[in-house]
Amino acid sequence: DRMLVDPSLKRVMPITTMEKCTVDATTVITGTTQFAGGICGKAYGVLIYDCHNQADVTGKNCVGGVSGYMRDYQKNEHGLIVNCSSTNSTIVGQTNYGAICGMLEHDNNHTGALTAVVGCYTNSVVANNKIVDKFARGQEKVYGNYAAGTTADVDVLNAEIKEYNDFIEKYNVDF
Repeated sequence: DRMLVDPSLKRVMPITTMEKCTVDATTVITGTTQFAGGICGKAYGVLIYDCHNQADVTGKNCVGGVSGYMRDYQKNEHGLIVNCSSTNSTIVGQTNYGAICGMLEHDNNHTGALTAVVGCYTNSVVANNKIVDKFARGQEKVYGNYAAGTTADVDVLNAEIKEYNDFIEKYNVDF
């Protein structure tokens, strides 16, 4: 477990971690209903850190290059995808799909929890190829991520470096 300083709770918290996982391009990942991901199909209250996917991922709902679905769990267990990548792959879904996370969600009853995609990279192809959908679908935050192959690469990278640094400073995260 890694530790995260949470200013809202004024304490240091352990985080359950999936770390340094890699899936190569020879792997084929297919979900028949929900929750298909290159590293993890569905995760609650987990830090997915320094994981990298090169496999194509296909499914119906909640399909992502790293995680199909990510959410916080209970009142203080964050759902974070940090320093991960989805490269040289194709992500295909019918609803809620993204190159890093298919659906990134936060439960509003979990006031002390955070859900975010931070410092990730992708050059993977998603079905609609819109930059807003490159990282994650859902209402939560993406910080300091970079999507290759978009017309706004440099602007996105520069704007999100500040958000990434603000996130690291606010939560005192030692990645």
